[in-house]
Amino acid sequence: MQLSASKTDLLLACSYPFDRRLKGVVSTAGPEAIYGSAFHELISTLKPCTPTPAESKLVKSAKMMLKKWSVVDVTPEELASHVARTHSYVRRWIEREGFLEERCLMVFDYKTGADPAMPKESGQLKTLGIAVHRLFRDGLAGGRRYLLGKEMTVSCEESIAYNPWDDAARNCDGPGEGHIYRDAGEDEIPGTTDLVFAPVIRDRSTNFFDEGVTVGIIHTPLSGMVTIQTAQLGPSGMAEHRKALRRAMSRIGDDSMRPGGHCTGLYCPAIRVCPSKTSALATLQARGIVWSYERVGEVHQTLELYDHLSKQLRAEMRAWIDQNGPGIRRDGKLVVLRKSERENLSKASIERGLVKLHGPEKGHHKAAKMIEMLRESGCIETSERTEMRAEPDRGR
Repeated sequence: MQLSASKTDLLLACSYPFDRRLKGVVSTAGPEAIYGSAFHELISTLKPCTPTPAESKLVKSAKMMLKKWSVVDVTPEELASHVARTHSYVRRWIEREGFLEERCLMVFDYKTGADPAMPKESGQLKTLGIAVHRLFRDGLAGGRRYLLGKEMTVSCEESIAYNPWDDAARNCDGPGEGHIYRDAGEDEIPGTTDLVFAPVIRDRSTNFFDEGVTVGIIHTPLSGMVTIQTAQLGPSGMAEHRKALRRAMSRIGDDSMRPGGHCTGLYCPAIRVCPSKTSALATLQARGIVWSYERVGEVHQTLELYDHLSKQLRAEMRAWIDQNGPGIRRDGKLVVLRKSERENLSKASIERGLVKLHGPEKGHHKAAKMIEMLRESGCIETSERTEMRAEPDRGR
């Protein structure tokens, strides 16, 4: 599966799905994402800060987009209304906020799904923000840009490839079939911006980009209100995200896995081949949806075997580490031996100590009295414990 800006959050959570050796792992889009593609392509044909066309003038184009992306359950009129409503809101918001006069660099992403991440938490938006910042900082910004007044420009649907290792970006070809960026290098993260506002640069010696970039999410569900959230991504934030990207990318192909809440079929395309989900224990858990007498017995016997093997393997690993030094886990952590001292007090230890001190007959007597005294004073607590264990079948 190709790494792209839209998959940044998955990369930061777990690098395993991006191993090029994995076969059959492809990113698939659900109905919500497919509709989002149709929405993005249609709204990108409208220039921001220009009058919003009537919905009736968008219906023909909306019909073409729905057919192109094989969108079902949405009518051309609904898509046209959605795009017009969003464009009008964004235009009024831009004029109301007055940020065009501030001459700052801004990157916005449309989200048509439910409950998107906040700009500060969106790995995708951070990656695109850094890519755009580097592109303009280095004077390499290309693509089709529209002039807004005399001091600002805007671009729509601009594809960029960012290299975290070199901290550089370039314009690249847009995605093709399967949403694959064909000209992206192995060390690059390609992506496509929705809206980029940038100042007109007349003097390269000016430091327009020292403060970083403003990133924002335009949340516009098909049925619901349009909202816009922004955040400032400064130099330290960009450096931190770049470091996180490099750390995550360096783990691609090392078989490291980080199971968590992202392990769902809707989020991770590699879930069907991931060892954390296809190992014997994971399979055992997945199969245990419906319990029965026999199923309980099967799982209990299997776990008993695993416990035995676990103790044996741990003993062998301890011996190996003692002779050779720390082991290295797939997640980069070291497996070491750490010595520590522990104090233990039990009935048996009391008897052993007093017998050793006073002899068998006197020691046992003193031990019994001490244990009784501890029990009466509440130092020995009594509680019930229920164990699950295997016993001979004497009739149920």
